[in-house]
Amino acid sequence: MPHQFDIRKRDKLWGEERKARQPVSDLMGVLNPSRGEHWVDIGAGNGYVTIPLLQMGCRVTALDMEETMIFDLIARTSDDLRRGLTTAIGQAPPLPVNDAEVDAVVMVNTLHEVEDLGNLVKEITRVLRPGGRLHVVEHKKGSGVEGPPEDDRIDPEDVMRIFSDFELSSTKDMGTYHHTCFIR
Repeated sequence: MPHQFDIRKRDKLWGEERKARQPVSDLMGVLNPSRGEHWVDIGAGNGYVTIPLLQMGCRVTALDMEETMIFDLIARTSDDLRRGLTTAIGQAPPLPVNDAEVDAVVMVNTLHEVEDLGNLVKEITRVLRPGGRLHVVEHKKGSGVEGPPEDDRIDPEDVMRIFSDFELSSTKDMGTYHHTCFIR
């Protein structure tokens, strides 16, 4: 079974150390969201990516396998932003959205936790509209930062292999992380 985040450490997800090594502004820069887009945040946790997407005028379906994380995310989300938020508790797949409904899917520090990669690829393919984007951000191997065990970390080449049915759009080295963007 892949490494899963210890929810007892959930406050670290908004901590100063994470903000320094994985700034939200850097993430939003590579995600490049546009107002009105519908995003799915797989492994949304307590909202480190979801809330900024909402603040930028996106609708977000946030999925996390831990009920506590989803409740934290909702508590952190202001009343006015909640109108654009849909939450779901569970593993991906399945994704709780209709076929070809989504402009972008994002997975930040999550892909290494997914057990059924084949069905995940099928579900992302199902929900993304033609031309939709998939963003995968993962810890680099050998980066020395807190995160999943070294053996569970996924190299960019492996991310590209997992999503080989998608068109590679870009890759970016983000210090202790790597970002890969695909187009459906």
